[in-house]
Amino acid sequence: MNLDRNRRVDGMYWRDMLGVGLFDWSWPERFPPPLDERLRHVLNTPEG
Repeated sequence: MNLDRNRRVDGMYWRDMLGVGLFDWSWPERFPPPLDERLRHVLNTPEG
């Protein structure tokens, strides 16, 4: 749901979850476009 909103604060939540290992590079393929692209962006820019 947070990926769907595409707000900056939601990206921070995803980066926090990435930081503690709750998801990885296998996850984007589980989502339809454009959500997969947004998750890849979070993975590519972990520092925000």
